Amino acid sequence: MSADIVPFPLVHRWAFINKQATFVMFNAVDVGDQYVAAQLRRQANAMRRKGIAENLIARELRAMEFAIDTVVRRAHRCECDMNGNRIRYV
Repeated sequence: MSADIVPFPLVHRWAFINKQATFVMFNAVDVGDQYVAAQLRRQANAMRRKGIAENLIARELRAMEFAIDTVVRRAHRCECDMNGNRIRYV
C-alpha cells in the first residue's frame, strides 16, 4: 500500500506570504525578484525532502508566486511592461 503526500497549500500560509510580499515591496525590483526566487527554491527543496511529487511542487510554487505578486499589486500601484513583469513601484 502506498500513499501520496499532498502538501498544505502555501497560499493558505498568509503570514508567510505577507512577509515575502513586504520584503518585495520595500526593496528594489531586482532585489525583490531575487528574494522571491530564493524563497521558491527553499520551498521546493523542503517539499522534495518530504517526498512530495514534482507536479505538486510546481503547482504550489506557481500558486505561491501568484499569491505574493497579488499582495504586492494590491498594496501598491505597480508599473509593468507589456508581459506583466514588474518594472518599478510608483
